[in-house]
Order: sequence, then C-alpha cells, then structure tokens
Amino acid sequence: MADDRGYGIELEKSYAEEVQHSSFSPDWWIEADTPGFGMNAEPVTKRGASRMNKRSRPGIAKPSGSTEQDADLQRIGHIFRGYLDNYKYTKGSGSINTHEFWGGEGKSLQSFRGIIMRDFLKKYIFGMLVNTINLECSDDSMSLNVDWIYKNEHAAKIGENGETFTKPEALEDDLFVMFYDILVELNEKTLLGDNGIVTSATIEGNNNLAQDDSIGFGARHPQIDALAGDRDNNITIVMTLAESIIEDIISMEYGQVVDFSEGYGELSSCQILDVPLKFTIQLCEYAQQQLVIYFPKCTVNVTYDGSGTEVVKVTLNLSSLGSEEVNLADGSTEVVTDMYVMLKNKQGEIKAKGA
Repeated sequence: MADDRGYGIELEKSYAEEVQHSSFSPDWWIEADTPGFGMNAEPVTKRGASRMNKRSRPGIAKPSGSTEQDADLQRIGHIFRGYLDNYKYTKGSGSINTHEFWGGEGKSLQSFRGIIMRDFLKKYIFGMLVNTINLECSDDSMSLNVDWIYKNEHAAKIGENGETFTKPEALEDDLFVMFYDILVELNEKTLLGDNGIVTSATIEGNNNLAQDDSIGFGARHPQIDALAGDRDNNITIVMTLAESIIEDIISMEYGQVVDFSEGYGELSSCQILDVPLKFTIQLCEYAQQQLVIYFPKCTVNVTYDGSGTEVVKVTLNLSSLGSEEVNLADGSTEVVTDMYVMLKNKQGEIKAKGA
C-alpha cells in the first residue's frame, strides 16, 4: 500500500461544498513525500484549584496541511490556480493549451477538495485553500512545497463500508523539472555562462489567509472561506559573480545605473532600482510545453559571500511590486500585477467538473 500514499485534488464549484464521497474524482494523483493534514483541534482543559486537569472540552479546530513533491509542468497549474486570483485559459489548435495566472486584488481564492491516502487510511478534504507556495532548486530537481488551510475533513478506512481506492490515470508527458531545465532572466539579461552561474533559486509566496476570521460562534471549524491578506512574493537567487554582470549587480545594490567606463559607482541618495525577473522552464523532451514565471518589477537587496580563494557568491533577495503592466498571451489585454505565470501543457481548462 506504500505506493498509494499521496494526494489528489480537484476544483470545487463552491467553497467546501460537502458532496458525496463517490463524487470525489481528483484531476491527478501524486505520490507526494509527506501529505500531512490535520484538524489541529487542541482540547481545552480546566483544573480549578487542583494541580491536575479536571475537566475538558473540545477546542477550536484550525485545519491545515502541507504537501511536498517534485515540480512538474502538468500538475503545477492547479497550484497557481489556487495561489493567484486570476486565470485565463486558451485552447490550442493542437494538443498544447495555454494557461495564464496573475495576481490581482481579489481576496476570495479558488478552493479545492482532495483525497489524502496513507496506506489504508483515506481522508476526504473539503475547502482547501493555498496559503503558501515554495519552489526551490539547486543542482537537482525542483521541489514544490505547498501549505494549505481547509474547512473540514471526513475519514474512512479502505475495505470498510465499501471504501476502495483507485488512483487516477497517469498524466501524459509527466516529467519532473531539473535544474538544467531552468533559465533565469534578471533585468532582461539571461544569467547563463559569462553573465553569471545561478547555483540555486527559491520562490516563496504567501497569501496570508485570515483563517482566524473564518471561525466564529456556533461551530468549531471554519464556517466561511478565509480571505487573502497581503500577497508576499519573495525570491532568492544565489549566483557566482561574473565580470560581465558586475555593473548590473552594483546598479541594483546602489539604486542607480552604474557605468564603470565613466568612473566609479556610488550609492544613490534617494533612488531605488527596480528590475524585472523571469524564470523560464522548458523540458527538452517536450519542447512545446513551457512554464514562465514573471515578476515585472522587484526590489533587490544584494549580499556577497566568499573567503580566501573561494568563488565569490552573490545572493540577490528580491520582493515583487504590483505596479507594472503585463501583456497577456492574446497580445492586447494588459493587466497590472506583481506576478504573472504562463503555462503551456496538454492539460485542459482547470475548472470544477460540470462548471
């Protein structure tokens, strides 16, 4: 049963709609490393004047979960559909379709329902919302970690009361992302070869969902969908310091464009240099399929590391700003956003069944 450990999700028509268990039909399945979900319902105890607890009652439930998996170009669209509040689907003329996601001002996010399997234990999860995402890669595969909050769950045991489990069909072109599939473009310059070697990169996003405000008198667990608070997108890039990109790095560090051929660089008295950042992921086996993660404007903090004869490493800590327009794939629609994602794959529209 170890190969049944994992999870699968599908979109909900409405938040935490408690449909029949037989209606659960995940769009995909993944044997995630640690699909950990729990109600987090600590009991409340009272002891009065005694040294021992004497009475207890059920406490508040704040359901949450986390999933860890290798990133791939077939499933990741669902994660961005939950993390960002805008989505546009364009059907392709062939088998490749285009999904676009971008961050706006919407506070109510798309919810999911899911099935979680741990050997013989099966859980049905309702009202799943993406709170944080973390994409990380160094010299191996890219990992995708997601923190969820949700409304409620039901538990079942395989083999009891007709409970069974059949994994959804395998996805086509299902390969995980490796470090050599990723190109990083900073301030419209690709960080490759003479422009500097990127040795690791991390994208962290947080919706700051207000779970506490979704729980009130009359119920132990959330009653409404938690609204999104500030959206924080923070990116860290570690790279070797290359001669050809020194002027760009110093310009970002000092807050103004530096040209060493005209003299020396110095700290700006009142300016900051905001730059665009783009990640392009493309698997050579399936060249038509692609993932672009674009931050149109970012602040940058620069630090250096390296002692003795070690290679000098530069760490760029970036935070996205939502004050720049981005053109969608149709070439005519413009949106103001802090984060834009375009995904081309063989998956159909990411929507609730029957919608």
